[in-house]
Amino acid sequence: MSKIIRSIQDVLHSIHQGKRGLIALCCLTALISGIASPVSVWANAKVLDLGIAVAQKSMAFGSYAAYIWRCSAFAFCYRRWSISCCKATLNRKAR
Repeated sequence: MSKIIRSIQDVLHSIHQGKRGLIALCCLTALISGIASPVSVWANAKVLDLGIAVAQKSMAFGSYAAYIWRCSAFAFCYRRWSISCCKATLNRKAR
């Protein structure tokens, strides 16, 4: 509980110091992360359903492979963006 209170105090202190860009970046990252979670669950369910369709030979493997590639490309881009936002936040906080 003390960590949470200390984090809230840090955020309020940052707002008071005028670091509005840092706060906006944190809020944007939290929003996108919150949206990405249900999308990730949906995509994983779709991958499983399509995998079953390929196993039952009602779908071509080529179509399935293209879908898997798109999902993995999205996941890679999201992870890379998320990591770069975290690094930017840490670098700004260190200043």
